[in-house]
Amino acid sequence: MPDRNRFQKLRTRHPYFRFKRFRIEDRAQHLDAAFEFELSPNIRFTPEISIVKPPEAFVPVPEHELENLVFHLGMIELISYWKCACPGEIIIECGRLDETQQAWWKDLFINGLGEFFFVNQIDFRDPHLLEFRVPEGPSSHVGGASGAELEGSLIPIGGGKDTVVTLEILKEMLPRSWAFMLNPTPAMIETAEIAGFPRERFLTIRRAIHPTLLRLNDEGYLNGHTPFSAYLGFLGVLCARLVGCRNIIVSNEKSSDVGNTRYLGKTVNHQYSKSLEFERKFSAYVRTYLHPEIRYFSLLRDLDELRIAEVFSHFPKYFDAFKSCNVGRSTDRWCGSCSKCLFVYTMLSPFLSEETLSRIFGGDLFSMRDLLPTLKQLVGEEGLKPFDCVGTENETRQALGLALKKRSASGKPLPALLEYAKTLAPLQGEEEAWDVYEAALRGGTGNTLPQEFADMMRTWMP
Repeated sequence: MPDRNRFQKLRTRHPYFRFKRFRIEDRAQHLDAAFEFELSPNIRFTPEISIVKPPEAFVPVPEHELENLVFHLGMIELISYWKCACPGEIIIECGRLDETQQAWWKDLFINGLGEFFFVNQIDFRDPHLLEFRVPEGPSSHVGGASGAELEGSLIPIGGGKDTVVTLEILKEMLPRSWAFMLNPTPAMIETAEIAGFPRERFLTIRRAIHPTLLRLNDEGYLNGHTPFSAYLGFLGVLCARLVGCRNIIVSNEKSSDVGNTRYLGKTVNHQYSKSLEFERKFSAYVRTYLHPEIRYFSLLRDLDELRIAEVFSHFPKYFDAFKSCNVGRSTDRWCGSCSKCLFVYTMLSPFLSEETLSRIFGGDLFSMRDLLPTLKQLVGEEGLKPFDCVGTENETRQALGLALKKRSASGKPLPALLEYAKTLAPLQGEEEAWDVYEAALRGGTGNTLPQEFADMMRTWMP
């Protein structure tokens, strides 16, 4: 159980958080950015990132513009460090934010840290939870056309099925695009290579959490989920500018809009920074404060998990390469025992053979009885939807219905998890599963796609 007093004790012990300075170093092989944060009275964090230069040099970026982009990267970086003690005041010493910007950042703190507040039982409604103190003067507002000619796209590579689907849809554009990879894993590199990205179009970034934060976490300071996709958004804008790209194309699906639970009157969504709400807010912020011509949008916004899985199933060349299991990330494998593994396995079950699924995941996950509690969470029968990047309860139920129908037709005994799936009321009408699936596909929630990409996606909708 979380210690509610710990939050107040830490805030009292550490009343201020300072963003003191940042440094940019343009080296021969990479561009480095370093940040200095201070948790009062005297705890110092100095995280760094390093952007590896591609064979063709970065495009020239005016100094004031580069500083503004790196300052904002520091703003999103500091969330990870602020949350360890949640000081009531964030003092910005190396940049400016107008009132609209401060309100935008507070909104991101509240929504992006929803899971963190819930897990640590923190009352985010406190009007004094967080205040910014900034230097007087004009903000970092960019405004107007920059005069820079931007073209092509930056495509974040996560290494999972969603990324693969985006890469295949954009296949003709890849020679003019960039594969954007933060701390690249073998799955990221292999999927980008299989898609046909030339190595000279890889844009890789190295980032590490400062060890002092890890030490504080070991000592009992607050810890929890942060809006990582928001971090990738700000880093993506910086990198897009460095290589002269106009588009940042992410692969966030429709179901990332659906939260995990409610807490103190507000939806808690593990995937908030993948949601359409964040996408719209972030796009507006980018246009106003970072660069007026850079566009940030998700290509897959109108697709649900089942449609993405179906499209992915047509590209077997990726089956041995793709991975999205967070537990097995460091060893480049599917762990076969977490909610993400079971969810992806379930989504792919209607479309791939048992043999192919076993080869990918190392066994038949539907036969593993110890995964039953996780499945009950995924279908909403017990507990909360897992705090992981998984789809909705309905998507899981629909996939189970389709998998159940497929396995039943084979005449083989059903594995334990599909025997359980037979007891789920919405699945009793198995014949209707495809109708439910098709109806869900037609229920788009909106997107921010530029017209040329919206036209392109029509051929991928049913």
